[in-house]
Amino acid sequence: MSSSSMETAIPRSGEMPDSELRITPRWMIFRSMNAFQQPVLSCFELENVDPFPIAFVIKGKDRHFPIVKHAHGLIAEKGKMKIEMLIPSRVEWPEDLHEMTNKRFRLVVSNLAISQSLYNTTPDSERSLVAREIFQRTAPLTRMYTKMSYVLIRPLDLSDETQKLNAQ
Repeated sequence: MSSSSMETAIPRSGEMPDSELRITPRWMIFRSMNAFQQPVLSCFELENVDPFPIAFVIKGKDRHFPIVKHAHGLIAEKGKMKIEMLIPSRVEWPEDLHEMTNKRFRLVVSNLAISQSLYNTTPDSERSLVAREIFQRTAPLTRMYTKMSYVLIRPLDLSDETQKLNAQ
């Protein structure tokens, strides 16, 4: 097979893509005036720069923090997808406020190449399930990984609030 035909070969589902996903923004900084008493919602965008569709999965260290809408999915060739990320109120955090703030957290985004026919025949409502199934059936070394970082900034006037919580 010639090198030119290798470059234009159509990938099978579950093969390694040519390049990693483009994440915009790569860093998110969350600041809360009420010490994260209320949930904070933000968005980031995944962009597929490959000439074929991809399946993706988003994972963090803690499965339930932050809450990511569309943690699995399919993106068309040269397509984009907006992802919503929710930082829950601090009552729902896995650790206390001092452990979770002023610290860098990462989300890992893995992606795999899929065939155009699989993308075209999968209804929008089932794309998350199909992506999850593809990732369960493929080896981790066949995936392309990229990271997105976020920081939760601790409020400056936290000393009064900490004393109130300790008194309760």
